[in-house]
Amino acid sequence: MTIKRVALWGTGLILGLLFIAVTYLLQYLDQHLEGLAHSVLEREVRIEKGVSLDWSLPPAIELRGVWIGNPEWAKGEYLLRAERVTARLSLDGLLQRRLELKEVTVQNADIALEQAADGRQNWSFGEASGTAPGAIIGALKVEDSRLGYRSPDDAEYSLDIPAITLNQRDGGQRTVDARFSYQRALIEVSALEGDPNAAPSAGWKLNGRVETPDLPPIEMTAQTEVSDCCLRLTQLQATSDNSDISGELSFPLAEGGRIEAALQSDLLDLRPFSKHSEKPAGDTQSLLERKLPTDVLQGFEGALQIKVGRMHIDSLALQQVDIGADLQKDRLKLQLGAYNKRVTANIDVKPTASGWQYTLNQTGKLKLSELLDPTQPGGDSTQAPLDIDLHLRGSGTSLDEFFRSARGQFLMVVGEGKLSKGISNSLPLGSVIYTLLNAVLPDEQKGKHSKLECAVVQFDIANGIATSSKGLALRTDQLNVLGGGAINLQTGEIQFKFKTAPRRGLGISFVGVADRLFDVTGTLQHPTATLSMERAATFGAMAWATSGLSILANSVFSRLSAATNPCETVLKGAK
Repeated sequence: MTIKRVALWGTGLILGLLFIAVTYLLQYLDQHLEGLAHSVLEREVRIEKGVSLDWSLPPAIELRGVWIGNPEWAKGEYLLRAERVTARLSLDGLLQRRLELKEVTVQNADIALEQAADGRQNWSFGEASGTAPGAIIGALKVEDSRLGYRSPDDAEYSLDIPAITLNQRDGGQRTVDARFSYQRALIEVSALEGDPNAAPSAGWKLNGRVETPDLPPIEMTAQTEVSDCCLRLTQLQATSDNSDISGELSFPLAEGGRIEAALQSDLLDLRPFSKHSEKPAGDTQSLLERKLPTDVLQGFEGALQIKVGRMHIDSLALQQVDIGADLQKDRLKLQLGAYNKRVTANIDVKPTASGWQYTLNQTGKLKLSELLDPTQPGGDSTQAPLDIDLHLRGSGTSLDEFFRSARGQFLMVVGEGKLSKGISNSLPLGSVIYTLLNAVLPDEQKGKHSKLECAVVQFDIANGIATSSKGLALRTDQLNVLGGGAINLQTGEIQFKFKTAPRRGLGISFVGVADRLFDVTGTLQHPTATLSMERAATFGAMAWATSGLSILANSVFSRLSAATNPCETVLKGAK
């Protein structure tokens, strides 16, 4: 036998043995890997759809249908199940008898984290065994996956993970780039670990962006610090449109911990939220219709304090605002103070099996000019004193249902000052009053400002309908106005009827409108005033607005005259 033939036979034998070895390896490798993982994790581990090898450089191993079970105490069936896990091996590491994975990719996975009341965690595997093989992972990718978390009190949270990438640089620093969504918000985060050799640890530098449909995005930077007790965000800077927030946040990582926040803001502009509260195009729900999840507060305790230099809400501009939030397990208490607490509000919110319950108590004593935004067109100033008293309670699963279920009282008293379109836009029913005056006053009596002597706005609120059965009053230097009606808080529809009495000495310009009734209908944003053809006050155009208004017609309108003060008339009835 020649040397050449021997070499061919030897090569064939080696290839045959290698083929048999690879076939055996592929057939039984999943069982070996399952047993190895089970011995390390002390959990049931399954590779349900087999293993394949890729001999390209670097070589890779692919596991299909990976399933990792839960400990016996857990309520869920599994900790992880993944359609595919691919690990690329380092040849240098293998030659040095070290398991080094250049990259691990997890695709289409469901990760179900769970924590028991005694602090046990299903992602904790106890002390590592000294004989267990260790692994060095250079990069970790998670794609098209989902993450769930069950808290000790059985509250469940979930988010979708389009992509997460964890890399380790040559110097040992790690980086994270992630995109995930929670509720309807898309969150993008990138993080860079500080110097791992620094003492104390420099933590992570964080950059983030939150996008929510129909609302301006939020941009954020912060420095993160992780300890046994909590995750802290320091040097926090967040911006959204014109708004800014800075300060520190702390989130607990251990049972019994509290969320703590101390924040500041030069400008907090809430107008973009109100602009998108109406029904958007298509089938997308409006901001008012979106369900508010009742489990969002469960399992959390904490306190938040934020000081705001200026806050914009529609046409209102509040200054020197202090907001405090006290979170007690499943109950949230909010306290708001503005203008050195001359305006205060207390809100108590509690989730129930059928939705949320809330109570609101708000009082204020300030000048009307302090509520006006001088940067907006028509932001005229007036020194008219303003008193507000509001008490509400209700329930529901959305802001829209909050309005429909609201019950309570509202009283606003405005003292002597100037009245203009800009000022009226900042008052409850201001657009209604301005529209009425434009319809009643003759052209020669109309001016940029009318002298306001007083105004009283009073409503009883029930089942989402605000009814002014005791009257609405307005007195200017030209007119006495007394009226009443109702507002549908859900739709903004209005039905009001006013009676006018010109003040003495204003000439014949008011002939034809003196002691006549005016109807104001439409919506709060777009009211329309017309001279009523009726001589007696009746309410019947809208079924939702008829309750209690006959009392107004019989007991209030008859007391209006040029000499009487309509504000006093309404205040006496409201007490």
